[in-house]
Amino acid sequence: LKLRIAIRISNAAPEYAQEVAEKAVAHPYGVMDGNDCDAYDNIGSTNFKNGLASVNSWGEVKANACIVSFMNGYKDPRREAYFTKSTIEGHDFVGVRSGIQGITTSMFANYSTAKVETKTPMLIFNAAEVAFLKAEAALKGWTMGGKAEDFYKEGIRLSFSEHSTSGADTYIANATNVPADYVCPTNSTYDYANPCKLSVAWNTATGTKAEEENLERILTQKMIAN
Repeated sequence: LKLRIAIRISNAAPEYAQEVAEKAVAHPYGVMDGNDCDAYDNIGSTNFKNGLASVNSWGEVKANACIVSFMNGYKDPRREAYFTKSTIEGHDFVGVRSGIQGITTSMFANYSTAKVETKTPMLIFNAAEVAFLKAEAALKGWTMGGKAEDFYKEGIRLSFSEHSTSGADTYIANATNVPADYVCPTNSTYDYANPCKLSVAWNTATGTKAEEENLERILTQKMIAN
């Protein structure tokens, strides 16, 4: 939590944020470094349910167009763990845009939804996020005990492992696939061009442009992992 907060305040109080982050990583207890450390609410009691599953049962949850477009473009194999497939012919994973005026549950009934059951554990904090936080901190020049690139790759591998998904190294090395534009199968009014055109593969060049691109990669993969 200290590492997360330090990153959040790093532009407002950079020196203090660096001090807190470095102390957190160097602490004898350390930070999460494997999926055996992941914090989940396992919903053990028979009286409690995963809240997202409850809302899902009302037909009021759909996969979001943003994350699905990113994952579709990257051909991300974690989609199978995250979302149900749509029942629209020719389309496997299709999200819905946020903020559509006058939306009803029937309008997007055939679109992908979250793959979640009544007793699906609810994520609180995972090791993948910690790796991405360390990657961002290392990119800032803070002492994290390793390189930003290595932490970035570790975060992806941890996320794949967390969801029992293979192919992490192939995904990490892919320098071709980029996030897809959003194409709504039933109403082209909602289509949009994805402004992100970065592949997953780390940019090994030096300089401000490469650093900015790699920061965007870190934040993108952290979003997907969370």
